[in-house]
Amino acid sequence: MGGCALRWAWAGTVLVTFWLAGCDGGTPLDDTGPALIDSDGDGFHDAAELAAGCDPLAAEGPDYESGWPSNEQKSSLEDPGYEQAGAVGRTHPRFCGLDPAGDLVDLYDFGGQGVPVVIDVSTLWCEPCQRVTEWLEDGDPQHLSQGQDPETGATIYYPWYTEGLADLPARVQSGEVMWITLLVQDMAGNAPTTDTLAAWSSAFPSERVPVLLDDAQRMDLWLSGSGYPILNLLDSEMRFLTWSQRGPEAAFEELDENR
Repeated sequence: MGGCALRWAWAGTVLVTFWLAGCDGGTPLDDTGPALIDSDGDGFHDAAELAAGCDPLAAEGPDYESGWPSNEQKSSLEDPGYEQAGAVGRTHPRFCGLDPAGDLVDLYDFGGQGVPVVIDVSTLWCEPCQRVTEWLEDGDPQHLSQGQDPETGATIYYPWYTEGLADLPARVQSGEVMWITLLVQDMAGNAPTTDTLAAWSSAFPSERVPVLLDDAQRMDLWLSGSGYPILNLLDSEMRFLTWSQRGPEAAFEELDENR
C-alpha cells in the first residue's frame, strides 16, 4: 500500500488542497480516507472544515483579537454541511469567515453561550441591512423609518418592526442575544472581498456584532434566498428556531414573542 496524504497551504486568504507526490492512485492514509482525516484534532474532519471555509490545520483554540467568544464544546456539534436544506430543529451548517481584524472566525464559537443566536445574512448594497445595523448599535427606531403618514404624521416603520422589538438592541449589546452578520455580496451584487468587509466595518463599526466575510458565497448559495437581510434565529446549540430564505420577519416575530 502506498503512503498517501492530503496537504494544505495558504495562498493569501485561500486554502489550497493538494496530494503529496507518490500517492498510490489515491490510496487513503491509514485506510481512513482523506475525508476522515482530522489533522488538527479538533473533532472536525479536514474535508468538512475546508467545505466550511475553516482552517484544518488550526491546532490551537481561537484567540480572537476582537474578543469574540469560543465554544469549547463545538466538536460535539454535528455539522450537516451544505447539502442538506435548513429547517426548524436542524443544525446550522458550520461556517468560517474573516472578520475586520483579519481573524478567521468560526460561527460555531458563538454557540454554547447559553443564549440565542441570530444569523444575519446581509449585503453591502442592501439599505434595510444597513438600517438594522445602525438600529442595533444605538437603539434609535428612527433608523427603521420609511417616512410619515401624510394624513396623521405618524412614523411609518418597516412592516416587520413592532414595539415589542424596541429592547432588542439592548439585548444584543448586553449579550443576551448573539447577533452575527454574514456579508455575502458587494455593492454590485457580486462576491464580496476584503475591501467590501472594510467598507462595511468603516461605515457601521460595532464592538458587539461580528461581521464575517462570505467571500466564497457559501451561505448565499446555500440559502438561495432573496429579500435581504435574511435572518434566522438559532438556539445556543446552533439549531434553527426559525428557518427563512427571505427577509427578517420570522426571526423578529420569534424574538418578539419569546423574550
